[in-house]
Amino acid sequence: MLDIGIPLSLNHTIEQLDEATVFIVDNGVLIACFSEKITVNIIHKMAIRKPDYILLKNIIFADSLFVTEIKRILKSTSANTSIRVF
Repeated sequence: MLDIGIPLSLNHTIEQLDEATVFIVDNGVLIACFSEKITVNIIHKMAIRKPDYILLKNIIFADSLFVTEIKRILKSTSANTSIRVF
């Protein structure tokens, strides 16, 4: 989070989106999901909140079709959101 200028001291909440736990920082500036089993539906639910950043594990990007679908969802739902991976 520090790499993108978001202080660790900001408030955050934890929510369940389908089967994934997500962390919502500063009322949605950043939404992070550390699950390795994330679905298109979860990505869509995060994107409709229009965060500045979505933080995901890099393992989910092993499937190029899934990556294409993530890009499509973000383009149509939350075009200004940046994806960050760790």
